[in-house]
Amino acid sequence: MSPARYVVSALLLLTFATAPHANQCYGTIDALYVDSAGNVLIDPSFRNGWLQICNAISPWNGIDPVTCKTWIALATTLRVTREQAVVSYSATIACDALPAYGAAPGPAYVMYYVP
Repeated sequence: MSPARYVVSALLLLTFATAPHANQCYGTIDALYVDSAGNVLIDPSFRNGWLQICNAISPWNGIDPVTCKTWIALATTLRVTREQAVVSYSATIACDALPAYGAAPGPAYVMYYVP
């Protein structure tokens, strides 16, 4: 391989290694609520505090109400069963440092996690 190809390969590797990755937060959902405006918030074990995940009435951070209602059902089930959840964010903020309440970024997905 020519020296130029080594440089290009190294730059590509560095680009992919430092590109933002999805942040997957693992834990239980300790509580959840829906307020009168339709905001859906969870209190997950991976963060000490409440995070908004969606709005059941109107689109919020790119998440439509139909998806939100599905997430409400899943979060409720995970709360009752105490099974593990994964809440994935495209933001690279540490799970325990995600902004609280409605300042939280919209999740990419909420998932029932089986290790």
